[in-house]
Amino acid sequence: MKIETYYVISGVSKKDHSTVFYSIDSHSGGYPYWSTGLSQAEKWETMLTVPMSVENIMLDQVVDIAVSQIDIAITRRTPLDQYKKHRLQSELDSLEKQIEEKRKLLKSYE
Repeated sequence: MKIETYYVISGVSKKDHSTVFYSIDSHSGGYPYWSTGLSQAEKWETMLTVPMSVENIMLDQVVDIAVSQIDIAITRRTPLDQYKKHRLQSELDSLEKQIEEKRKLLKSYE
């Protein structure tokens, strides 16, 4: 099992006291915001690469701010082609099941 480590800036929201993470909105040209999801968090590979400061406007939105170390255990890796094939087959199976159910319904009207 492989462990991946990265660092994020986290805080506690003044609004609802939930944990929030420093994120960058790539759609707005890099506007920073606090995200409730770890998946949207801006990630750094080492503690030394984490920025020393956060925009002042963002500090008004949190009670506490810290650098958090995130360790992820990678327990299984599936090659992308294999994943795509499996997902497409699952979707096809689902569609075939729906078609069969609709055929049965249609026959009930005969």
